[in-house]
Amino acid sequence: MSWLSDNLFGISKSKETPTEGMASPTVNTSVPSTDEIQNGTITTSQNGTASNAVTNEDTGAEYETREVAAEWHVPIRGKLHKIEFEHGTTSGRRILWINEKEIFRRDWMFKLVGDDIFELDDLRCILRVDPAPGFKYKYSLFVDGKPLDQYKQRQAKGLRIWEATINEIQYRVVLEKDTLNIYLNGTVREEEGEFTDSGTETKWEEDGNVFILNARNSGNKHDGLLHKLTINGAEIQETTE
Repeated sequence: MSWLSDNLFGISKSKETPTEGMASPTVNTSVPSTDEIQNGTITTSQNGTASNAVTNEDTGAEYETREVAAEWHVPIRGKLHKIEFEHGTTSGRRILWINEKEIFRRDWMFKLVGDDIFELDDLRCILRVDPAPGFKYKYSLFVDGKPLDQYKQRQAKGLRIWEATINEIQYRVVLEKDTLNIYLNGTVREEEGEFTDSGTETKWEEDGNVFILNARNSGNKHDGLLHKLTINGAEIQETTE
């Protein structure tokens, strides 16, 4: 239910020297902003929406200005989905974008509050608009029957996540603990891990960058397996959600 802006990108590097000739990961510190966040929901005034210009990929020209009232980021099966919602408080217009693609548009609605239901990666989602004090509106998102923050907490228990930016390209590596599937930017990797003296090692390349995910036994039943990701020899700290 909360907007995913809780410092998801706290990435840092170890003091190890990256492989010669390869780019080192950099910290991604971009954090979106809203008018106000209360109890995991986004609250905005009738005139307090944020503008987001959309650029035509072919011409580079701006062809539409979005009045985004609420924005969330939803993790599903290794991929982070961006959800944007426009709410016209005079006309009642509602527009929903997922990953920059328009999903629905309702230009005239007499009822300014209520629910919209849609699917995201086969999961049922509910976008709820409620009135708030001071001529404001509160926007809440439910995923798979749960408020977004509860859904994220459940997801986080079964995932290991690392994020880094290299040469202005963002990479998100996700390990599913139950299936041991590894995702890179939402796409499952087919590489198989190889046994080493200390555990297992899974290695692959993307855009000329070398990714290595190591797993070793912690020796502690409570901690279980310990995982470490390096990119071009630099260790990436795990992201917590």
